[in-house]
Amino acid sequence: MRLVMGIPNAGKTTYSQRFSNVIHADDYIGNHDSYVELLATVDDECIEGLYTTRKSRLLLLSECPNAKRKVCIFIDTPKEVCMMREGEHNSSIPYHARRLEPPTCSEGWDEIIVIDGAIPVHPMHLRAPWTRESACGNV
Repeated sequence: MRLVMGIPNAGKTTYSQRFSNVIHADDYIGNHDSYVELLATVDDECIEGLYTTRKSRLLLLSECPNAKRKVCIFIDTPKEVCMMREGEHNSSIPYHARRLEPPTCSEGWDEIIVIDGAIPVHPMHLRAPWTRESACGNV
């Protein structure tokens, strides 16, 4: 299971385009039961969503019991860049940026990949100088 997470307009959806089976958490807003049922079957899928707090990621991991390998891909984009991408819209970006808790290995991830979201990335470039990886030792 791969989680692509970050604040709004960080570049999560663009990055997720490289994966063939993507579950967009936003598609299940207001339909939590269906989302939980789907997560119970997740193994190699990519989940894309905010998941900006440790609590939200721990809950997600607990709802994905079939996931053999758990990789967190954190799109680390400065709030100012996300706001610029947002334009003139009324935005929740400052709220999510204040709440952001970067992922840690202690949450139960096998690997954490941090992408510098301020650098435009073509969705098919898998590894680049703007990527930091951390093996968590949970494998």
